[in-house]
Amino acid sequence: MEIHELLRKFRKERGVSQKELAHKITSRESLVKYESGKNQIPLIPLLAFLKKMNIELDECLFYLNKINGNHPRQKLNQLLSQLEDVKLPIDDRLRNLELDIKKTKSIVDKRNYLIAKGYQWHLLPNDERKFTLHDKVYIKAIMNHLEKVAEYGRFEIVTFTSLAFLFTTEFIQMQASKVERMGDNENFLSS
Repeated sequence: MEIHELLRKFRKERGVSQKELAHKITSRESLVKYESGKNQIPLIPLLAFLKKMNIELDECLFYLNKINGNHPRQKLNQLLSQLEDVKLPIDDRLRNLELDIKKTKSIVDKRNYLIAKGYQWHLLPNDERKFTLHDKVYIKAIMNHLEKVAEYGRFEIVTFTSLAFLFTTEFIQMQASKVERMGDNENFLSS
């Protein structure tokens, strides 16, 4: 089940009409497009819809995790639980993740690799905190993705917050102001 289907399910369970839910958040037409999956739901309107239906974001994420199978969020959760497992050395895990990147070229795999690389980074001596040329390419790909995205979704928020220690202060400030501007928009009509 996708987020748009879950939003529709929540709305119907609570007996809220589309017009009532959209009121003071967006147009009814935009809500129809969100619920049908024709348009992606931007983060700010999604949070407003959930708040209006008295649903916490954690509850929504719980249902998405429970229902969905293979998803970037699940890949990250699996990775984090594997990092706690000491049976496979971290270098082997990183090699496996790099093989995934070579196969898929996915931004999700690049993010997961960098999270694994930075896992317990603070415990390493300064001389061991080094990036390879490939690592720098992955960081640049993540930064380019975050710069190009018009609306931050869950993936972008998790990526930005998980990898903030890798970014320059200037980049962090630029992205933070971008997110603030997204929240300042009063009209959330999608294109």
